Amino acid sequence: MTRTIDTHTHVLADATIKLLQKEIPRLGLNLTPIDADTAMLEVAGVRYRPFPRGGHDMTRRFADMAATEVDMHVLSATPQTWLYNPRRKPGCTIRIPPSPPPRRQSRTTRSRGS
Repeated sequence: MTRTIDTHTHVLADATIKLLQKEIPRLGLNLTPIDADTAMLEVAGVRYRPFPRGGHDMTRRFADMAATEVDMHVLSATPQTWLYNPRRKPGCTIRIPPSPPPRRQSRTTRSRGS
């Protein structure tokens, strides 16, 4: 069975939008419908349009996947939420915890039996 995986997918789900609006109101995150298929996404004063309905409405996303025969998506955050070039400073800081240091493998420099 052949499976189709879309490896470049961005999603900012409605539930996440509501959570961000509640937790970080200074972010100025708004989603304004334009028509049945698109909306305008605003983050920190920067407007992005069109923002496709499948980018936030998960029911629509799954229907779009079925219609295009995509079995799975590799998801990443929408670029807008990384706050590139905001028109106004949102007054918040996003902290990403540091990754643990890579594990070192021990190497033996002496050969045995010499």
